[in-house]
Amino acid sequence: SLPQLAFTKKLSLTYKREKIIDQMIAEDAKRRDFTINAIYLSFPDFRLVDKLSGRGAIANRIIKIIGDPKGRLLEDPVRILRAIRLEAKFGFSQHKKFAHWTSEFKSLLFKISHQRMFLEFIKMMHTGHAVASISLLYQYELMDLFIKHRGIKKEYILAVAECCDDCYNH
Repeated sequence: SLPQLAFTKKLSLTYKREKIIDQMIAEDAKRRDFTINAIYLSFPDFRLVDKLSGRGAIANRIIKIIGDPKGRLLEDPVRILRAIRLEAKFGFSQHKKFAHWTSEFKSLLFKISHQRMFLEFIKMMHTGHAVASISLLYQYELMDLFIKHRGIKKEYILAVAECCDDCYNH
């Protein structure tokens, strides 16, 4: 009877621990920017935990903002740049309203500190997908966030981005 009691107690503790971990994962997942960034690997069983359908987004090659997209972009407009970086890196599509949201919230990006914007730009340049990132910044009409001198030609900027890609890939 005593060994059975110990075994039952161990199962109960394991179950409680797993429930707590599950709750922690669910809470952490909701704080992520995109569903593709909210997939977890559980140890020791090495199972994928995907509370927000990140694997579905990967299968459909789409970048989905977690929660209410407009609310999340208002909360942190830099998510726009992160979404663009992921689009450039993986070749995924954005939500059909992303271009509209980008133009709607672009003015908020001008209020972000220069240091934070510079950091996001550097991340775009150092992933091996600089040309794609720059092209998307032009496509979404966001390049003026980084280049204030409008006399600089797009071809020059793309040439610099190509050099960044060459350095990264070699």
